[in-house]
Amino acid sequence: MTVPAEFMGCLICLAGCTTTALGLVLQKYSHQQNALCERPVLYYKQLWWILGFSIFLLSQILNMVALGMTPQVVMSCLGAWSLTFSAIFGRFLLGEKLQNAEQVMMIGAVLGVVCVLLGTPSATKEQLGVAEIYAKLLTPSVFLMLACALGFVSCLFAVSTFMMPDLLAVAWSILAAVLSGFTVLFFKSISLLFIAGGFTCLWKASTYVILALGLAMGAAQMHALNVGLQHGEAILVVPIYYALGMLAQIFTGGAVFAELERFSETRAVLFFWGGTLLLVLCIFGMTYSRIWGEVELTTEKTCLLDARSRSISQEWKVHQVHRIRSISLESEGLPSPGSKPRCLSSLDSEAFPESFGEGQRMYTVSVTGPPGLV
Repeated sequence: MTVPAEFMGCLICLAGCTTTALGLVLQKYSHQQNALCERPVLYYKQLWWILGFSIFLLSQILNMVALGMTPQVVMSCLGAWSLTFSAIFGRFLLGEKLQNAEQVMMIGAVLGVVCVLLGTPSATKEQLGVAEIYAKLLTPSVFLMLACALGFVSCLFAVSTFMMPDLLAVAWSILAAVLSGFTVLFFKSISLLFIAGGFTCLWKASTYVILALGLAMGAAQMHALNVGLQHGEAILVVPIYYALGMLAQIFTGGAVFAELERFSETRAVLFFWGGTLLLVLCIFGMTYSRIWGEVELTTEKTCLLDARSRSISQEWKVHQVHRIRSISLESEGLPSPGSKPRCLSSLDSEAFPESFGEGQRMYTVSVTGPPGLV
């Protein structure tokens, strides 16, 4: 019995999403542990960070393999699997609490993934070479899609610059989401080239053009997300990036490789789009709930808990509260009556200064598959 390529690709993608979650959580664990050390070191000298980043790189390779076997519109939806396992690994490795709303969203995300898998469009039967892939990438619909997306983002940047400055972080997060769709598109093209022609594609200059475009889009995506997180709080930027990034990957794959035209029956269409809508809502809610759980202020009662009963996550929250309070007292004097100290989430740009020293914080971002971030 032959296993369908798209089914095997889904299994590889799920494995990649799981290792993505594990790698990101281990990096977060390393940052939190380093913040509590008497002599903190930079992130690239931390053994746990190196291990987590190595696992994360493995997941990028798995995603590249899956891209050539599974429709891009399906892989993008499986990113909810990564978020779900991030919460699970965070619970067991960091001692993070799962909010009630987050648990409901996790169940909804699993149901959404099942619906998407049930409605998976058939994989293409044609073997695409360099010329065919180039032809698909250079169709007018691709340029029209890119022009419309960048035009919308440009308008948003204009509005945020001249009228509503608070929207600047949103504009950057939307730009990062749009770029993620095109980044995955170019890496999928590379994966298809290797499946069609093996290592012979390495002798074609056009292969490196596509690879360069993918790397450029990936770098631009990471830059846009970093700038967005510098201008706004993670509780706003990250949910937008995750949800819209998934949609961007769906529509780019659908436009270039006609993946949304290969549904076998009407029921499959309903399963796919119903699951996609559920996933968008659950991804936004799950991410928002997770970050909100981190930014809740640690009470004095928590600060006085016995050290043996605390998790690494609780220890880091206490450290954050004390650090921010000391900064407030040193730079601004006593806080005004009724004011509250701001506790950062682990994704905010000011978190983990011990791991980045005087330099700007750099985020680990997944570029070859469903969005991932730490």
